[in-house]
Amino acid sequence: MARGVHLVAGTAGVAPVRRLAAAGPAPWLRVHTYGETAKMDAAAFPPGAWVFTDLDRLDDDAAFTAMQFHDRLGARGDIVCVNHPTRTLRRFELLRLLRNMGRNVVDVFRVEDRRAPSRWPVAVRTESDPLRERPRLLRSAAELDAELDRLEGLDAYRPDLLVVELPGAEDRLGPATRLLRIGDVILVDAGAAGAPRPSAAELEAARETLDLARVGFGSVTLCRLGRTLAIVDAGTDAATVTAPSLQPAILAALGRLGPPEAAA
Repeated sequence: MARGVHLVAGTAGVAPVRRLAAAGPAPWLRVHTYGETAKMDAAAFPPGAWVFTDLDRLDDDAAFTAMQFHDRLGARGDIVCVNHPTRTLRRFELLRLLRNMGRNVVDVFRVEDRRAPSRWPVAVRTESDPLRERPRLLRSAAELDAELDRLEGLDAYRPDLLVVELPGAEDRLGPATRLLRIGDVILVDAGAAGAPRPSAAELEAARETLDLARVGFGSVTLCRLGRTLAIVDAGTDAATVTAPSLQPAILAALGRLGPPEAAA
């Protein structure tokens, strides 16, 4: 394959993707950090696709610099850019939007907002990282305060902390299904026993959600909260391409990115 597919990732997320690229199944796949792209000449690259990932890890300055690089690439007719560093919605923005639109039972707010949850249980998570598979569920204001005190003792970065309302969750969050979008392809990762199997209508709703968020590469995570199938997480994390069960399909979808004239 003559053209290249370039993934741009945050420093923390780049290592597993580089291991995948170095393993050899896709020699056309290149991985760069945002810091590296700041020193690159956008005019020097051959036709292909550039995928901007890990957007939740970017601070304002890094997002602005990435936007400038994105726009220089986008000015070329022979390069396709997937995701936008400032226009693609990040996980906090998307989860809030879906709740405000009445499309999702999950709500999320920042710890710094000092807002009291209206529904229980809740979980405390970081904004920049994917939701843990088994987050600790808190069922009262006292439990929430104790958890925030514990995190403060660990010097957790407070502006990065989110409180997520998960109404209907039982003793723990059930098995989750992740829907990964790469271009026009939606892949379903539902390997865990008991994980929800979305219907065709639910898959189309997920596609509409990702369209709404301007996400061309990214994922949403579905979980049953009581009888409701809810989106409990979303993101553009680079490490999603390393899912073992989906590896051939992921590489095939990545390989189809790019302008038609750049196809092998």
